[in-house]
Amino acid sequence: LFADYGLLIVDPLRDGLRQLGAPLMKAAFSRMPALVGDLVARSRQLEDAGYHSQVLVEQASSLCFYLKDGVRYSLKKQNGEWYANRKPLTADPDPARLSPNALLRPVLQDYLLPTAAFVAGPAELAYLAQSAPPYESLLGRMPVMVPRQGLTLADHRARKLLDRYQLQLKDFFPGEQHLNELIAGRLVPAHVRAEAELADRSAHEALRRLEGVLERFDPTLAEAVAGSRRKIRYQLSKIHAKVGREILRQEERLQEEAAWLFARIYPHRQFQERTYSILPFLAEHGPDLIDRLAEQVNPFCPDHQLVVV
Repeated sequence: LFADYGLLIVDPLRDGLRQLGAPLMKAAFSRMPALVGDLVARSRQLEDAGYHSQVLVEQASSLCFYLKDGVRYSLKKQNGEWYANRKPLTADPDPARLSPNALLRPVLQDYLLPTAAFVAGPAELAYLAQSAPPYESLLGRMPVMVPRQGLTLADHRARKLLDRYQLQLKDFFPGEQHLNELIAGRLVPAHVRAEAELADRSAHEALRRLEGVLERFDPTLAEAVAGSRRKIRYQLSKIHAKVGREILRQEERLQEEAAWLFARIYPHRQFQERTYSILPFLAEHGPDLIDRLAEQVNPFCPDHQLVVV
């Protein structure tokens, strides 16, 4: 798929690669208590700044797994000893048999393949923000982090429905119920919408005039009118939404379209890339989809983009 783009794919399980990475894994294992302590402090810093930690790190944690007979075992420290699969290690393990966890993996990657910039998605960036201490301790450097652009793919049917109901990508984020209410509101017939808007505008203007008169007479009464005005406008908006929902309820086809569109654009309340692989899109649109998407990507724009394919 990416032969024309010079993409290299590296298998991290190759023995030769593990031998090349052994010096870094040995250094990490020898400094493990200090690395874990720094990561615990880093997690607190992120949380205090309003972010979250992707990986829970505790003092007994390890940044490595132990490989034995093709199985990867978690390493934990108890009473001053390292345990793998609940069995103590009698000696320091062969560093080539150590496998990094999610926080140490990018450090090993950049040790093997020195990196100027790391293009990463949102979850990867969160990992990398947490990985700063082992980068500094083991490499003394960290690559520049570049947010990759995200794409949501819409075929022509999806684009047609988006246009029909005047929807944008952000309209999907609050959830399917919110999307249904938006669609419902836009299904209200023009003459009903016009009357509802006229009623809202008339009530608003009349009560604002009354509010102005009462402001000079008794400010507390003016405040009461202002509260009533807000409540009346809220109730009118609810009536408008109920009309739309009734139309949606009566039209089975519209309900099916709304459900299909949500599953297509924002499945399980997350971006497509978190649910679907590229394969069904390639099967539907052909292998040249890769080239068409490459033309759309702006590498210096971290915004999420809706692309019609």
